[in-house]
Amino acid sequence: MMKKYQFKLIWGGNMLPTARKWRPQNFDEVVGQDEVVKALKSAISMGKIGQAYLFSGPRGVGKTTISRILAKSLNCVNGPTPNPCGKCENCVEIKEGRSIDVIEIDGASNRKIDDVRNIREAVKFAPAKSRYKIYIIDEVHMLTDEAFNALLKTLEEPPQHVVFIFATTEPYKVKQTIRSRCQHFVLKPLSIDKIFKQLKRISEAEGYKLTDSILIRIAKAGNGSMRDAESIFDTIISYLGEDVFDEEKIKHIDEEEISKILGIVDISYMETIILQIFQKDISNLIKTINTLHLKGIDLRKLVEELIIYFRNLLILKEFGNDRNLIKALDDEIAILERVKDRFSKENITFIQNVLIDVYSEMRGAINELFYLENAMFKIVNPDNVITLSKILEEVKELKKEIHSSNKINFSAGEESISNFKDESVLQSQNDTSFGKGNREDPADILLEEISSTERIPTEELIKQIIAENSAPGTEKKIQINVSDDGINLIMDSFIKSLIEKDLEKIVSKIKSLFNTTNVNIKIVDRIDHKPKSKTVGDSSKPQTVEETIMNLFDAREIKDFTSK
Repeated sequence: MMKKYQFKLIWGGNMLPTARKWRPQNFDEVVGQDEVVKALKSAISMGKIGQAYLFSGPRGVGKTTISRILAKSLNCVNGPTPNPCGKCENCVEIKEGRSIDVIEIDGASNRKIDDVRNIREAVKFAPAKSRYKIYIIDEVHMLTDEAFNALLKTLEEPPQHVVFIFATTEPYKVKQTIRSRCQHFVLKPLSIDKIFKQLKRISEAEGYKLTDSILIRIAKAGNGSMRDAESIFDTIISYLGEDVFDEEKIKHIDEEEISKILGIVDISYMETIILQIFQKDISNLIKTINTLHLKGIDLRKLVEELIIYFRNLLILKEFGNDRNLIKALDDEIAILERVKDRFSKENITFIQNVLIDVYSEMRGAINELFYLENAMFKIVNPDNVITLSKILEEVKELKKEIHSSNKINFSAGEESISNFKDESVLQSQNDTSFGKGNREDPADILLEEISSTERIPTEELIKQIIAENSAPGTEKKIQINVSDDGINLIMDSFIKSLIEKDLEKIVSKIKSLFNTTNVNIKIVDRIDHKPKSKTVGDSSKPQTVEETIMNLFDAREIKDFTSK
């Protein structure tokens, strides 16, 4: 009977959410913002009351809560005091949100210049019964530029009885002229440990029998936000019902069930996915992802979790088990320890890049599963994707062969980029093909730039190489072909599209720089090699832009092609 009575008492029609019921009422109750609290308490104790404050930070870390506590500290009958009593009329009214001298405004819905003009008129009047008239504007970055400008004059010379308190998640969107007139305090995300301790305190006070394992998972799911964690806490309580007061029943709750409620992937599945990626077991990997999809797991959340796992894995390999850097639970770190020697740093970086790309692509996608499956094919079969670094490696090999034979000129042939290891047709000359005297080979410059960054060369470099070594001439249409030899996967068309996407980045930059559409890239079934035995150029005869491009990329001229 006692259990049922307790349950009904808590879950009556007017039950307060945990976030509101346990909202801190004084500075000492604020969790995880010690530096901000210390600064505010010291300023109030010394009588250094600012005319405007700006609190910024992620959602749910205490911006509005600290604003209200500051308002109570300033208007408490015993104040200004760093320790408001919480019992006087002013403190009670501020707590209940009905103080006529503490005006809370939502910046998102009161963002126009007319709304700010009303504030400018109202500040002229003294407080009704408090020490200060305090304006708390939440999400202040949502105000329009005109509204900010209208507010600026008031902030420059506010009446002595007025204090402005602004809160925002995006301080960089607040005009600099406004920020410079505020005391700016940055609130940080809360650690898993601090959220866990607060949830445990709440659970014990409410008589709940939740285990530490459940509370830790709730704290982690809060992602640094106490309010989010408390909302998830309420969801778990609702799901468990009367069992939340039964210690024996709580002990037998399946953690996978809790993970499903939280909308996160159970840790056992995460280890399975990581191992399947290492083993390149694409068949079972796709099955695992589809299983999670059928269980209702948010696939974008799954990708986010994988990014975090591989980030922690990279930190673990580089710096060891540093708890200040690795944001993970003990059982998650145990998984990372078991798999850390199976992945190289290069593997981890490649996987992270693919996951980050697909995370962006999945935003608003109709079929998220398709994008994730494609990403897994790319991760498991990286050798079948021609990346810029792989092209660079083959080009470097060719350059070594050229220099070892003391022949410094490229040939203009019809080989494809993917076949640089084929024997090149070279012709020895005393000077380079791209300029007079001992000018450095533009291809060398391009290769050096790619090597130093492992990225596509900068626009300035490409422009310099081609512009300095080219001259106006007859336009030619150039096609760079890449053979699909060896691509025999089930989804070979997908692999081809990935290859074309990577290689297109090189050509698209050249197109944009020289405002030309005469360069195309395409994957073909095979390439017929018919090397020409002619030099790249002559120092006495400047090359056209197209000729220079052909030489740099070992491309060929064609009669016609269809633009992509």
